[in-house]
Amino acid sequence: MATTSEEIKRSLMHKILIGQYPVGSTLPSCRELATELGINRNTASKVYRELAREGLVKTVPGHGVVVISQRGTVGPVPGVRERLLAAAREARLMGMQRGAFLEAAQAVADELFGRAHPSIAFVECNEEDAEALAREIEAEVSLPVQPVLLAAVQRAPEGILGSYDIVCTTLYHLLSVKAALGGADERVVPVHAPPDHRSLLEIASVEPGMGVGIVCAQPTTQQYLVTAVGMVYRGEVRACLLSDSDGVRALQSQVEVVVDVPSCHKQVARLLPGMRIVTVGFHVDEDSLGPLRDAVARYLSNEPLPI
Repeated sequence: MATTSEEIKRSLMHKILIGQYPVGSTLPSCRELATELGINRNTASKVYRELAREGLVKTVPGHGVVVISQRGTVGPVPGVRERLLAAAREARLMGMQRGAFLEAAQAVADELFGRAHPSIAFVECNEEDAEALAREIEAEVSLPVQPVLLAAVQRAPEGILGSYDIVCTTLYHLLSVKAALGGADERVVPVHAPPDHRSLLEIASVEPGMGVGIVCAQPTTQQYLVTAVGMVYRGEVRACLLSDSDGVRALQSQVEVVVDVPSCHKQVARLLPGMRIVTVGFHVDEDSLGPLRDAVARYLSNEPLPI
């Protein structure tokens, strides 16, 4: 049985936090608590004053000591630092490295308190765009964003669902990501990453009789580029996937300008030496990040995991 004021305080805090004393309930009076625990009334009064300072209870005239919160104020809890030090010393004696200890401590904190922020994946079809766009989104929402390849999502959707709270992708890949993740539509958030306007202006300046070729690695990207180029160029457009090296080389005699994307540019330039190439980059439209910010806000509004 708890005997010191600190032990009694911790016992009552635990009962409040687990709901044994819910918000609005009345704790035993100082006299009742003193009689129950075999302590003097001054000790009981001290305990209730400390609980009040923690923001858990308050004294209501005519009602007694009433529970007003299950959270309390954010502040240091006596003894926690000492126990963490003891755990760290033991881990070091057993040969555990600093990084591994911090990772284990973070996992425990996530399990008990809930993560401070959601884990976010950004899905793209190639590494270069996935990395670049993930960094742009990260800067806008001020949260870590992990680039993930579309092929990885399609190959192991369970792993993605088990690792990330929010899965973000461009409008071009939205249907593919949703299909791969099955019934997890509520986790999938689209963003818009339009092509760089400077490259579109350059394409728009091409004379209609010259002919434009499009080379990229993914069919979905090809489809989008054909549409985007068609909106600014009225001449003949030929499209070819990078995997068709003979088809790419044939563009040398069929068109005078080739459109590619950053992830393919080196290979295209090697296959088509001397060809005029316009490389279309993509950048996240800040105005399209509203749904992602809403998803983060919904995550943060959830109650923490129970202890």
